[in-house]
Amino acid sequence: MLRRQGGEVYFAENTLWLTLFGLLFWDELFESGQLSSGFDWIPHCLRDRTFHRRFAPRIDSTLAQVRAGDALPIVLRTIASKWGQPNGIFAWEHVQMGALRALLACAHADGLAAIVRAMCEDFRGMRDGFPDLMHVRDGKVSFVEVKAEGDAIRRNQLTRLRQLEHAGIPAEIGRVDYRFDPEQDYVVVDIETTGSWSSGDRITEIGAVKVRNHQIVEEWHSLINPQRPIPAKIVELTGITNQMVQDAPLFHDIADSFIAFMGDGIFVAHNVNFDYGFLSYEYERLERRFRFPKLCTCVGMRRRYPGHKSYGLGKLCATYGIALDDHHRALCDARAAARLLNLINKKRVDENPLEAEQAA
Repeated sequence: MLRRQGGEVYFAENTLWLTLFGLLFWDELFESGQLSSGFDWIPHCLRDRTFHRRFAPRIDSTLAQVRAGDALPIVLRTIASKWGQPNGIFAWEHVQMGALRALLACAHADGLAAIVRAMCEDFRGMRDGFPDLMHVRDGKVSFVEVKAEGDAIRRNQLTRLRQLEHAGIPAEIGRVDYRFDPEQDYVVVDIETTGSWSSGDRITEIGAVKVRNHQIVEEWHSLINPQRPIPAKIVELTGITNQMVQDAPLFHDIADSFIAFMGDGIFVAHNVNFDYGFLSYEYERLERRFRFPKLCTCVGMRRRYPGHKSYGLGKLCATYGIALDDHHRALCDARAAARLLNLINKKRVDENPLEAEQAA
């Protein structure tokens, strides 16, 4: 939609801002003795929030160049001299020169300097939550946080939107809804884990099915070695034991295969943010991007089949006669969620028959 309105659209999120920060302050971060070892690439001064105090004169000088519109030469010099060198701020493969040039040329210069200064003062607090998209039109930059059905605005995302607006850089929430396209691939995913916290627990199993035109056309499955013991209560719930995963591949061994299976599909899951959050965090550990449109079958069922006391996967499957013989195993649950997806898409077509005709 944004491209149809004119201008250029870039995927931005945190990557664009972290890249800009790292390129502007490379020497202070990585050439001034702030690294503890060759294996830990996060500078001390970012961990203990002393970066701004330690390098105040140089930071002020750099920000003055940002306000004057002269920051691009700093970025280009760093890229030319440091390309490919390890760092704990951004991945070189994600550097988007077009987006960086547009941001530096078209964003409100004082506002841009204010955002970068906030990153200098509290990098740990400012390293995430930035909007998904950057839109450049008629020489002006704006940002859009995209939220689809089932997505909630997180506190840090709302904070970034307000910070950008306060800095004079337009930012807004863009609400989107998916139209059912029978030829669109929906990849219905379920994961099992060692616990509920994506930043600390790990994945033990992934199951996924690809749905096209209401039919499962392909399946993907793997146990994963979580590199930590599986708690007894999780073993009891899932039936996945430490012995079962001890010789299973590590996540990085299957990362390429799973991304290939996703293709250009829409990521679908029951309580989608749980599964998507764990997978995003695993790819983040590998310094790789995991970015797909999301659809939640739990939210979709609540919206189109209201009135149930429970919208848990097990309860819904019992209500609608969906087989769930091996509940809490990833491939079984993914197949069941795919049946719910078909119910949701059927109701979409029944409610909006012209939508299906337009998609065809």
